[in-house]
Amino acid sequence: DASLSCQPLKGESAEDLQQFVYCWSCIKMADMHGFPTFEEKVCSVLHTNFKALLKIFAHYTGIEGNAHSPFSLIGSRELSMERWMELIKACNITNRTFAQHRAVNAFNSARSGSLVNLSGVANETGITLPEFLSALMRLALWRANPLFAESRSIAEIGLAKSEAQAEAILVPLTDCFPPLLAENILPNAKRVG
Repeated sequence: DASLSCQPLKGESAEDLQQFVYCWSCIKMADMHGFPTFEEKVCSVLHTNFKALLKIFAHYTGIEGNAHSPFSLIGSRELSMERWMELIKACNITNRTFAQHRAVNAFNSARSGSLVNLSGVANETGITLPEFLSALMRLALWRANPLFAESRSIAEIGLAKSEAQAEAILVPLTDCFPPLLAENILPNAKRVG
């Protein structure tokens, strides 16, 4: 688990680190192409940007003022599809090779096999904070690899005959997630505080 190697960032409290590590442990990613090879780098990218992403999630879930503790957001707040699509539009995610329905699929895929929220009820309508982070990772991977459909294997689309060939063809999450955050999400998304 990549979170085991997380060290506090400059100025980060032990409690803030603990909250990030807990959130990281709840993120669904084992079904993503390249898992677990991307885990350490993606964990580092999310950790570095966690406070900003938390404020973005808080805004789009309707929390006013400063972002609450991640512990209070992990299972208690859900981002609706409508608000997810507002984020997608604000951040210029869709384009001619990445249609809107794929952003919807990222939302739904992050939600499928959904976590049970803190009250013990399965999330049916929206996505929680860990699911939001998973959806962002899926957006990055699918947007950078427009021929790679989320439900199809590499062989099915004729891109590669083997996983080794697939590794040479597909843009890995470690190369597409940081730019998605830096170029689209962080400069364009609304946030609290």
